[in-house]
Amino acid sequence: MAASPRNTFLSNLATWAYDIPYSAQWAMQIDTDVPTSTFMTTLQQYTRVDLDDGFFVDDSIINKLLNTSVAGQQDGLGLHFAQSITVPQDGFTPGAAGVEESGGYIKGVIGGSRMGVSEKTITTELLETNLDFVDGILRPWMIAASYRGLIERSDLTSVKCTLYITQYTKGPNRPIRKIHHFYGCVPFDISSSTLDYEAEKLTKRSVKWLYNHYRYLLVDNV
Repeated sequence: MAASPRNTFLSNLATWAYDIPYSAQWAMQIDTDVPTSTFMTTLQQYTRVDLDDGFFVDDSIINKLLNTSVAGQQDGLGLHFAQSITVPQDGFTPGAAGVEESGGYIKGVIGGSRMGVSEKTITTELLETNLDFVDGILRPWMIAASYRGLIERSDLTSVKCTLYITQYTKGPNRPIRKIHHFYGCVPFDISSSTLDYEAEKLTKRSVKWLYNHYRYLLVDNV
């Protein structure tokens, strides 16, 4: 007699591949395409053009926001601050085509364009701390990107980055199960902040990023 589909299903649930993953075990890393010192120098140059030295971030603040206790052992930013991230949707727009005056024949379905600019957007929420990562790093970054534009550059003045979104799950040493790489990213929209006298609460700032292309990696830990 063939094995019961139900028993096979229940047995599979006991394996790593079909176990239910954690939903809140993930981290975001921002990897600049150039060394962070060169990167920040470029950002500050364009910020000063925009605001005539009115926007100032002390070097000691930048060093604390970018040091290894925040960025980890690799050259990256943002590990402490990301609270949520919306991975962009994917899809295409179908259409219909046929011969004009074809009577009762139904038009055939055809595939249209896959993605527009609005779909190539990543939305993150970042926690505000005393040394504000959003206003200290991301706001001058956005200003610099608006001046530089989104043209591909290979020199040391690039203001683009790679976003790594790593999802972890149950198991020894918290194994990786999924990684998103978003290439050619720049922040282009930073939410406003409201000050009031209501009850104290965590402040989260929404930041939207554009990206050029992405790589999606599933990891098998069997």
